[in-house]
Amino acid sequence: MKNVKLAHLLVAIALGTAIVSNSVLAEESFKNKATQALDSAGQKIDDSMKNIDGYMGDSATTAKIKSELLAAKGINSSDISVKTERRVVYISGFVKSEKQSREIIEIISKVKGVKSIQNGLTIKK
Repeated sequence: MKNVKLAHLLVAIALGTAIVSNSVLAEESFKNKATQALDSAGQKIDDSMKNIDGYMGDSATTAKIKSELLAAKGINSSDISVKTERRVVYISGFVKSEKQSREIIEIISKVKGVKSIQNGLTIKK
């Protein structure tokens, strides 16, 4: 009879340990999933902020270029379109001469944040 009670006690202990272990494992699994979800959300926020920062940087670069072109003597900047994407400046429009085109490129190349320039300027005849 003592052996049966001892066996029941050992089974109860084993089951209790298994239940507690499963509970701890479930809690760890939940913590891992929650951490992964937070990390994923954090990464998405970081990526969005980088996109916004890049967009704002490009917009600021375009505004600075337009301002510099307006201030430049002998350049009719109303005939020139400026667009910046990922620090690449795309210019198009009409200029009076090759010299004026070079001047515009020089002005743009001095603006902070410009990585390269795609020249689509056309010389008016």
